[in-house]
Amino acid sequence: SDLAVREKLIGTLFSGGLVRDYKMNARTLDGALITVLFSAELIDLRQQPAMLAMVQDVTDREHVEAALRESEEKFSKAFRSSPDAMTIAEIATGRYIEVNDGFERLFGYTRAETIGRTAVELGMWRESASRERFIDELRAGRAVRHREIETVNRRGEPIAYILSAEAMMLAGRACSVCVIHDITDRKHAEAAHV
Repeated sequence: SDLAVREKLIGTLFSGGLVRDYKMNARTLDGALITVLFSAELIDLRQQPAMLAMVQDVTDREHVEAALRESEEKFSKAFRSSPDAMTIAEIATGRYIEVNDGFERLFGYTRAETIGRTAVELGMWRESASRERFIDELRAGRAVRHREIETVNRRGEPIAYILSAEAMMLAGRACSVCVIHDITDRKHAEAAHV
């Protein structure tokens, strides 16, 4: 209850002389419920005890943070459950930050074997000039769409896929998010009909 919160804050204030960024609900003059951060300190004002308090409305920030958490959760679920291979890699180094189950199935490398390594180190990107063009496009802020790539999986078996990628910032680092759609069976079928 509001009374219990008030008593807790007063107790904290008198026992320690300070309350910092206590998150609580409050009502505006028109009765709207908002979220605030309450800070207070006991001070002497002309040799009289006084309380210096600050109340900061963080309602909008709370809504933005909740929407961001929801968006991140949706992306994470889509990333993990995609039947296509998906990767997140740092653009500057090419090192994988995350891969999904589809990646493990298509290429035969486990997540643990992949994270921290590059496609070149794993032997998955044969043509360095093609890879450099891909990286240059992402660095320039252009999305890569429907790029056909042929390579080999961990067992050395040839595979073909369609690669699409976007650049994004992740924890202050420029990263690529790639979707890799396996077209190996289609390429074999096309070759059989030639």
